Amino acid sequence: MVQRNDQVVIDHRFRGPERSGNGGYVCGVIAEWIDGPAAIRLLAPIPLDVPLRRELDGETVRLRDDAQIYGEGRPVDEPLLLDIPIPPSLDDVARAAPHFPSAEEHILPECFVCGPKRDRPDGLCIYSGNHPDRPIAAALWTPDAALAGERGLVDPRFFWAALDCPSYFALGEPRPMALLAQLEGQLLRPVCPGEPLKVMGWPLGSEGRKHRSACALLDAKDEPVAMSRALWISFKSA
Repeated sequence: MVQRNDQVVIDHRFRGPERSGNGGYVCGVIAEWIDGPAAIRLLAPIPLDVPLRRELDGETVRLRDDAQIYGEGRPVDEPLLLDIPIPPSLDDVARAAPHFPSAEEHILPECFVCGPKRDRPDGLCIYSGNHPDRPIAAALWTPDAALAGERGLVDPRFFWAALDCPSYFALGEPRPMALLAQLEGQLLRPVCPGEPLKVMGWPLGSEGRKHRSACALLDAKDEPVAMSRALWISFKSA
C-alpha cells in the first residue's frame, strides 16, 4: 500500500545522456525518502521534463509513471563498508587530470556530473582522470553555493550525483560502454558549499557484462563524507 507520493520532474539540466536523467542524480531523488544507507536500482532511462510519480510503498521508494517503473530504492540494513584505497594526494590528482577524456572524446559531453561541455554552476564539472600508476580515478570538487538545499548545506541529491560518474571512470581502460544499474550509497556527514573535496573511484571487479566499482568523497583530512558502490552493465555485443 502506498503511504506517500508526490510529483517529481527531472529537469533537462540534470541529464546524463541527452534525453535521460543522470543516474546518480535520479538515485538521489529516490534516496531522499530513505533514512540512512540505501540501495537504488535503475530499471529504465529516466525521461526529462515530464511529471513522474515518487511513491513510498512499505520500505520501497519508486519513481514511476502510469506505464513504467524507472527506479526503486530500499534502505540497507548494514552500513556500507568499503576498503577505501590510500587517498590521492594533490599530486596524484594532478597526474590523473590529463587522462580524463576531452569534449571530443567524451561519450556524454553534456552530462550534468562529468560533461566537459558544461560550466559551473550549471554542471558539477567533476573530471575524474585515471591515475597512470594506480587503479583509481581522481578529481577535486568544491560544491558551489548554488547546490545548497535546506539549512544552507549541500543538497544530498548532488552527493549521489557526484558518486556516480567517477565510479564509471574507475573501471579503467579500455572502458566498457555501460549503464548504471545500481548504486548503494551512504552520506556520512553534511557539507557546506565551498568545502573542498577529493573524489576517488576504484574498481571492484568484473564478471561478463557486470562491472563493479566504488567511490568516496573525501574531506581535507581524507575522511569520507560520502561513499558508494556501483554496478554497471555493459551493452551487449552486436
